[in-house]
Amino acid sequence: MTISSTADFESLQTLIEQEGVDAALELLEKIFRRDKKYHELFEVLKMKLRHKLGVPLLDSDLGNQWDRGDPSDAQQREQYEDGLVEACRDVGLALLGAGQIREAWMYLRPVSDQSELVRHLAKAPVNDDNRDEVIEVALHEGIDVARGYRLVLDHYGTCNAITTFQNFSHGPNARDVQKPAAMLVEHVYSELLQSVRSHIEREEGTLPAEENLSRLIRDRVWLFGELSYHLDPSHLSSTVQSARYLQDPRYLRFAVEMAEYGEKLHEQFQYPGEEPFVELYPSHRLYFQALLGENQEGAVNYFRDRARNLDAYQQGSQAAEVYIDLLARISRPAEAITATIELIPDNVHTTGLAPDLLELAQRSGKYEQVLDVYRRRENLLGFASGLLQSATQEKSN
Repeated sequence: MTISSTADFESLQTLIEQEGVDAALELLEKIFRRDKKYHELFEVLKMKLRHKLGVPLLDSDLGNQWDRGDPSDAQQREQYEDGLVEACRDVGLALLGAGQIREAWMYLRPVSDQSELVRHLAKAPVNDDNRDEVIEVALHEGIDVARGYRLVLDHYGTCNAITTFQNFSHGPNARDVQKPAAMLVEHVYSELLQSVRSHIEREEGTLPAEENLSRLIRDRVWLFGELSYHLDPSHLSSTVQSARYLQDPRYLRFAVEMAEYGEKLHEQFQYPGEEPFVELYPSHRLYFQALLGENQEGAVNYFRDRARNLDAYQQGSQAAEVYIDLLARISRPAEAITATIELIPDNVHTTGLAPDLLELAQRSGKYEQVLDVYRRRENLLGFASGLLQSATQEKSN
């Protein structure tokens, strides 16, 4: 960073005396851009904006000045706020280019064009000094989730990647968890596949040609002898649970194969899950297969039984919500409506895992049951929303 020289001070003083405020502000902007003093640059851009609008250069109580009700005041306030957003964009992008990610984000928060931020963030240099800042902004602020999570996987290992995914997927800033879930599943599947293939090579003398985990373990019971495992069992169980977010068939297939592998592990490594996935690997295998169009009736029966056998008041609504969500995901929304009404009492707080009644009605095109529920619950807003949505949907059809 360049230190402002004596000549800068003298030039500024001479310029303001000879050419006025506009010229002095232009010079000051050039100096701070040259010296990469971006916080000072922002203050200069604010002063330029204020000068252009004819208000005091330094901070004053502009809010009171613009609250007099004069239409011209409201227009001036809007111009000032728009100008501040542009100044934030200018300084934020400059800081991004300099690799100062966290400081850049301070200025870029007000900027609404996220696509522009993604493009510029992708070009920002990443190094050991700012990698955590890039992850924080890209992943946890939701600006470029895929890039942020890829940095975690590539630089911090499987254990940290799993912990990061768990924290992110339940956090307030979680956006689309599909891409990080797919990355995690593919990463762990690859680790497990290579470990199993290496074990087979050691025992059989040649590296197997199969690149499919299910086929590799199908007729090789000895792979699981003497409490053997090929991947940290806690990593496997966490990844299989994270795969419930997936929709892409390719990664769901990986999840099925990992669940099949987990079922063959010694019971010591069969960690229990939470309802309705207490039998962690068999229940997840059923769930993933149903999403792939396989053995759907078996899965529906299993998760329906789990939901019906658990008291929502005592044990919460998660089992019921998993069942309802499964029905919705395999294109059975009418059944999901019935299940919602049957299994979730009116006064039980839900987790938001399953679609609500209005969404299910929209998917199925059937509103009668839903409207009856809202009428019974004296929920006028829900009733009106369903009624209006039904009328709009009928009109569009």
